[in-house]
Amino acid sequence: MELQLRGVYVLSVEEPGDYLFVPAGVVVIMEREQFVVHCAKSSHNLFRQAIHKFPIAELLKGVRYRDHGFRLEDVTGDMTRQGWTESSSIPDILRALYDQNPRHLFFLKPVLQP
Repeated sequence: MELQLRGVYVLSVEEPGDYLFVPAGVVVIMEREQFVVHCAKSSHNLFRQAIHKFPIAELLKGVRYRDHGFRLEDVTGDMTRQGWTESSSIPDILRALYDQNPRHLFFLKPVLQP
């Protein structure tokens, strides 16, 4: 059974001592509040912990966790306009986001290769 997507977000992170948020992950939330974080392997645990700790509404405004800043950008509307509303659409979503910003979303490249 296909799971409906509830949200697609680009996760931007401000490293300790920095003042610039940089796209560092893609978060996909499905209908049963399950989520998937796509990011560099070295950051995966930290990003998952931050997403578990804070409600989405707070992450959209920006939060601090373990000396990092975290902020989500909601791109759900852009994806639903493309008709990508189910879990089977995740590869298409990741491809579209990668094509928009390959420099920062470099970690998606291995996922997208056949």
